[in-house]
Amino acid sequence: MLFRSFAARTDGTTYEPYALAGAAYLEAQITASGSVPEKAGSTTGFDTGLYAGAAGDAFVFLALYRHTGDTRWRNDANRLLAWLRALGIAQPTGTAWPGVLRPPIRPSL
Repeated sequence: MLFRSFAARTDGTTYEPYALAGAAYLEAQITASGSVPEKAGSTTGFDTGLYAGAAGDAFVFLALYRHTGDTRWRNDANRLLAWLRALGIAQPTGTAWPGVLRPPIRPSL
């Protein structure tokens, strides 16, 4: 996200390749269930949060989609958001999500 911000605020030629490479790496970490493990290649430990989890990863992909117009990034965001939606727990005042999942919860989508 930081590199994408730098790219948007500068000429884009220096930082955009870093942002795209970072996003491609993150994209490669998305599991078949639509989540991203906390550690690369791990099958346990998934986080839903904005700063270190799926919500933040989706935000990065959506920001890249807005910047580049490449639907690849929007599709990645939608995969993560579908996983998050499936984990939502109805509350009297809205929806809550578990923070860290160990072992991973694989909701049926």
